[in-house]
Formats: sequence, structure tokens, C-alpha cells
Amino acid sequence: MRPKTSDPTNRPGRTRAWLGAIALLGALPAAFSLAVFPGVARAAPPAIITLLAHRFTPDHLVVPAGKRFHFLVTSRDTTPDTFASPSLGVEKPLRPGQTIGVWGGPLAPGRYGFYEVTHPHTAKGTVEVR
Repeated sequence: MRPKTSDPTNRPGRTRAWLGAIALLGALPAAFSLAVFPGVARAAPPAIITLLAHRFTPDHLVVPAGKRFHFLVTSRDTTPDTFASPSLGVEKPLRPGQTIGVWGGPLAPGRYGFYEVTHPHTAKGTVEVR
């Protein structure tokens, strides 16, 4: 026997349409991020720099010329610090145990320095753009 089409609980076509609409809405943020931020979706994982005993490890990063880049800085010091790089346009406070993200680029080939404001002679490093 064929189900009645006027039965509101038995509408397979309408249910499929709603499921399709929900799936489409779920895919929109990913499609939007690929369209607006094409380099972010395929970006390599960020490098991690650790600040310990007023020294950065590693103190030298190499990034590609003409592309955006991202790295993380984690403080293992016991005192508050400030990560700074005038050439990258960054100055961010850094509490003990905190991790900050630093975005840069696209940049021309060259060397761009960074340092910790209170200990600039020991806590310093370089981003090399090739």
C-alpha cells in the first residue's frame, strides 16, 4: 500500500531537502575560509619558539619570501616579558607560561630581528626571509 502524501510524518522528499540544506550550510564556512584566506588552509604548521632564561630557542627562523608566515612564542621564564620586532611590526606582552601567535609577511628577502624588551642583549633572534 502506498503511503499517503498528506501524512506530515511521512515526507521523505522534504526530509532529504532539509538534510541537504543542513549539509550545505555546514560546508559554507570551510568554503568561505578557502576563498578568503587561501594560504591559511594549506599553511605549514607554525614554528614554535621558546623563551627560557632570557634566551630564544631556536633563535633563527627561515620563512619563504612573498608569503605570509606564522610562528608561536612560548614563555618559560618566571617573569613577564615583551616580545618585540619593529621590523615585523610586532610588540606583544608575554606572561610566564603564555603562548602568543605572531603573523608576518609577505616580506622581501632579508633578515628581520626580534628580541625581548627587558633583555635585548641575550633574548634576541632573527627571521630570515628567502
